Amino acid sequence: MKEPQTIQCPGASFTSYTYTVFPLDTVFEPELPGCYILAKISQDYVWVLFIGETRSLADRDEQVEKEKWALALGATHILVHQGVADAENTLPRRGPSWS
Repeated sequence: MKEPQTIQCPGASFTSYTYTVFPLDTVFEPELPGCYILAKISQDYVWVLFIGETRSLADRDEQVEKEKWALALGATHILVHQGVADAENTLPRRGPSWS
């Protein structure tokens, strides 16, 4: 079986996170939390079109309006960094807010 492709993506804090690349139509298990990126991937480039965080990768309804733009721009893949989205919120966080 072929190993899934991964991509390293830096967060706003400049910490590097590993994202696994899946086809856009992948069905995820319910209640699987994580950060995700909708991207357009070609042989030479990866275009990040949308970045989101959800408590369930299978049910990302809270972002559906924003995701429509990424789909209209030609998103081909979903990149996933799995994590625990709870009150402790151990998912990668944005860095400090710069005013």
